[in-house]
Amino acid sequence: MAFGLIRCGDFHILKVIPYSIAQVAGAAIGAFINLTIFETVIKDYELAHSIVRGTPDSIKSANTFGDYYMLSPYAPTRNMAIFIEAFGTAFLVFCIFAVTHRRNRKISPTAVPFVIGSAIAVMVSTLGPLTGSGINPGKHLCAKGFNHHV
Repeated sequence: MAFGLIRCGDFHILKVIPYSIAQVAGAAIGAFINLTIFETVIKDYELAHSIVRGTPDSIKSANTFGDYYMLSPYAPTRNMAIFIEAFGTAFLVFCIFAVTHRRNRKISPTAVPFVIGSAIAVMVSTLGPLTGSGINPGKHLCAKGFNHHV
């Protein structure tokens, strides 16, 4: 979406909506696949630990199988988690824009994947302990039901 808004010549603004729909559809399909793969394991874990899904105690399942800022002592509020993720997202977008810009001749096109991958590795290493480093501030807006610290 950032390319559609900032670099329309590289990604026309009219492609933003279909691209966004494809991203959401891909995320839903990926979530369904993960749930299909891990559903039995999660249910067995919850049964073995007397966890009732939807209760405050179900945060233990999220702790084991999920990735929520509420489990981190370093991101005590939802706003802090959103800020951390927004910063990580902005940093990633900046890196991508910088290394893929036409006028940037200092970075070889063959090095672009390494540079972007390195930026992601740095963010996962530094932001991961804080929020899980999904590099997606929206995930914290949707983390309903998990409002309790362990």
